[in-house]
Amino acid sequence: MSGEGQPPVRRLTISFLGAGASKAAGLPLTEELLDRIYPRSGPSSWHGVRTQAAWKRALGSAVKVLYPGGGDPAFRPNVSDLFTILEVMASVHSGRERVPLDAETLLRELRLEIAGGLHRMLRRMDIAEAPHTKWFKSANRPSVVITSNWDSLSERAAVEAGLIPLLRWPTNGAGARRQKLRANEIVILKLHGSTDWGRYADRAVTLSPLKDWYAKLDTAVGESTPFGRATKPADLLLRFFTIEGATDGLPSVSGFTSPLMATMAFGKKTQIDALRDLWDDAYWALSRARVLDLVGYSFPDDDLELRALFRTATRRAGRADLDESLTLTVRNPSPEAHDRARQFLGPTLGSDYRGADEWVPGFS
Repeated sequence: MSGEGQPPVRRLTISFLGAGASKAAGLPLTEELLDRIYPRSGPSSWHGVRTQAAWKRALGSAVKVLYPGGGDPAFRPNVSDLFTILEVMASVHSGRERVPLDAETLLRELRLEIAGGLHRMLRRMDIAEAPHTKWFKSANRPSVVITSNWDSLSERAAVEAGLIPLLRWPTNGAGARRQKLRANEIVILKLHGSTDWGRYADRAVTLSPLKDWYAKLDTAVGESTPFGRATKPADLLLRFFTIEGATDGLPSVSGFTSPLMATMAFGKKTQIDALRDLWDDAYWALSRARVLDLVGYSFPDDDLELRALFRTATRRAGRADLDESLTLTVRNPSPEAHDRARQFLGPTLGSDYRGADEWVPGFS
């Protein structure tokens, strides 16, 4: 029966980084992403996949189909709602006769545009000055980072801090999870995917002459071991080496024609299914967390999967209250975020109302 057996010992120090953590480094929040591509007025700042005019036509046509107010030039939908409807159109209504919207293509190109925009912002950023780098250089740094963010800021900051980022939980020779991490290792689990992740069967991979620029997710960031040229299963997940070098001249800045990014939507099952092993790692780690800091995370309504993960991994099986051996702190300047956290996780968690840029690991 699920939940039986001796509970694991809580010994890990884990930080969950939400969009507010990336915002502290200068990257846009979720609700700001669409404005970079489809602003109400003025020029767009992200238009690499389509021109600014082409995005305006494509998204203008889409919202006109999907929303009663979509015909107004100033109308802009909630980002999560737009992606939810597009996901539904792509998964349920694609191929229907005379549907006036190619939702699947629009979603794919939106992901590429977001991936490219975030990548360009990171290329211009001084990673040494990013708050993530300071967190990872701290004597009280987390041993595990779990994040819903797609950007590669955490990996880049970890490398800058002299650490070896692992994108899966490391295993021993028998394939079982290692119980301990080495002193210079940090596990970074990106539960919604990444701007530079995709599948082996992606056209950009199969056509790329630069096979050595790809590696399996269980290859440590910074290692040059490629995935090899032998035939692999079509669903094999890969990462592109956007951290280790420049990517100029490749089909897309992400290295994939369709980056693996679970976009903000109610029910992300399609993308998360491909990331199930990472979610298993996250549950395994969270159920062993002694300290859990939720930094810059606002508990949005559409994150049903994360809500369930936090709820089940932070208490003993069959109990309603937080595990007494876990110190869980929500670190967010928004009082509403703390209210939602208590609603989902219980009243005994700790609260820190400072922003992510003021947070120092290990200090209340």
